[in-house]
Amino acid sequence: MAPRASWKGSLNLSLVSVPVKAYSASNTGSQVRLNQLHSECNSRITQKLTCPLCGDIERSEIVKGYEYAKDQYVVVDLEELEKLREEDEGKAIKIDAFVAPESIDPIYFSESSYYLLPDNAAGQKPYELLHRSMSEKNIYCVANVVLHNKEQVVLVRPMDDLLCTTTLRYANQVKATSSFDDERVETVVSDAEY
Repeated sequence: MAPRASWKGSLNLSLVSVPVKAYSASNTGSQVRLNQLHSECNSRITQKLTCPLCGDIERSEIVKGYEYAKDQYVVVDLEELEKLREEDEGKAIKIDAFVAPESIDPIYFSESSYYLLPDNAAGQKPYELLHRSMSEKNIYCVANVVLHNKEQVVLVRPMDDLLCTTTLRYANQVKATSSFDDERVETVVSDAEY
């Protein structure tokens, strides 16, 4: 079965726009997925949706909201938010900067990587030029894109004959090494042991 694109848009560098399709770089078909079962009869467990004020509710009654203060929420209309993002972003991976590969610490890499391929014949040449330039100069791109209704920072890099993009974690999503100072025991290592 041919792979299916999980995202379509453009890779934008200044005034150059390369139409691209993104394909998941993960092979999820071979993952074992376990379900929760009732131990007595092996029936699959369902989740009951309950509101602490109203009791049982239907899935259709659920909305998304952002907590701006303790137990205080503003309801977010995902369709409106998506329309605004599409108008603003135009389904584009916007390249912000070119960086040396060693300047990005792998701790910021998430587990989501995608192969980018040209979406049509018109995109072939600019795609190839970008890929070749990045490969020869040994540089990566840092870019912004909206994926799965969230603005993401991504790293675009050449990989073999393709461009690969990996979502990056924001600095506030990575624990500082200093947060483990209390766990570490200072140990002296002599020159002979080293």
